[in-house]
Amino acid sequence: MNLLENIREGLRSVQANMLRSVLTALIVAIGITSLVGILTAIDGIEYSVNESLSSLGVNTFDVYSNGTEVPTRMV
Repeated sequence: MNLLENIREGLRSVQANMLRSVLTALIVAIGITSLVGILTAIDGIEYSVNESLSSLGVNTFDVYSNGTEVPTRMV
C-alpha cells in the first residue's frame, strides 16, 4: 500500500463513521476549550490575590500558628 491508498482508505473510514468522527472532534474541541478556560481562570485568581496582597502596602506579613511566630516574605 502506498501513501495515496492509505489516505483514501482513511477518508472512506471517516465518511463511513461520520457521526463518530464528528462527536470525537467535538469532544476534543470542548476539552481544549475547557482547559484553556480553567487555566485562564487560575491566572485571573492568582493575579487578583497578588493585587489584593500588594495593596496592603507591606512586603512582609507574619503568620501565627499555635502561639509561634513564622515570618513569611511575599515575593
